Amino acid sequence: MAADDEIIGANIRRARKSAGMNQSELAAAMNGRGFTWRQNIVSRVEIGQRELLGTELEALEKILGKGLVRGTSIENSAKKIGGAFVNIRDRKTIDSMGRLHARIRTARAELTAAEAELDELLAYWHDDSQGDGESS
Repeated sequence: MAADDEIIGANIRRARKSAGMNQSELAAAMNGRGFTWRQNIVSRVEIGQRELLGTELEALEKILGKGLVRGTSIENSAKKIGGAFVNIRDRKTIDSMGRLHARIRTARAELTAAEAELDELLAYWHDDSQGDGESS
């Protein structure tokens, strides 16, 4: 994990500098998200001497952008887990699409039946209205 902490720290430092922030400004931004950070905490994180909590990493990604775990074992694990979720989501999507297709077929059948009833009523009304007109 120490190597990951150093990589994440370097990624944070790059992202912070790219955002035009100094360490005190980043600490203030973290304080604004409910964390108690000071400049020295940012410094320790950036050199890999302090592990981040998951919630801290999420907050940092909201402040600095995604990609802070790039190049770490965490990124590789996330990709594997993410792939499993995609497969599950795809199966759920396929199941949902199958249910939707069945509902569309049912609705089509109901629409066809209603259309036939309407045609009968219109034909009856048309015949009846013409019959009334002739007898007057």
